Amino acid sequence: MSNIKKSEKIRSILIGEWQLSRNISGNIYPMELLGRASFKNCGDYLFYREEFKVPTPIGEILNGTREYQYYFNNDQLAIYFSSMGVRGGLFLSLKLSTNNGINGTKGSGVHHCGSDRYDAEFNFLTYDNFKITYKVSGPKKDYTMITKYKREAGY
Repeated sequence: MSNIKKSEKIRSILIGEWQLSRNISGNIYPMELLGRASFKNCGDYLFYREEFKVPTPIGEILNGTREYQYYFNNDQLAIYFSSMGVRGGLFLSLKLSTNNGINGTKGSGVHHCGSDRYDAEFNFLTYDNFKITYKVSGPKKDYTMITKYKREAGY
C-alpha cells in the first residue's frame, strides 16, 4: 500500500466517535481518565475533540477538554493545537510507517515545549482500536501518558 493511500486510509478510519481511557504515571500524581473523543471531517483536516473527567488528589472530579486539527499529507500527519475550532501552532508532526493493511501501522514524532520533550507514538492496532503514547521528560517532568481508543458502537 502506498504512503498516500495509507494516510488516506487512516484518515477515513479515524472519523467518528471513540471511547478513551488514559493512564498517566511517573513523577506526577498518577491518574486514570475516562472520556470520549470525536474526529469530524472538515475538508482539509480532521477536527479532534475530547471530553474527559479528571480525578483530583482530594477526590473532586473536574471536566476537561482538548482540541486538535489533524492534517494528512503523503506519509506525514501534522497535528495542530486548536481552540474553539481555530487552528493554533503545530503540536506534532508524525511520520507514518508503511505497512500492509491498517493493523500495526505506526507513527512517531517529537514535540519540544520549552525544555520539555514529548516523544509520541501512535499505534493503529485494528480498525476499531488505536493507542497514543507520550513519554514526557524535562527538568521537572518525567512521566508517561498512554491513551487507548475504542470505536463507539455504530461507527
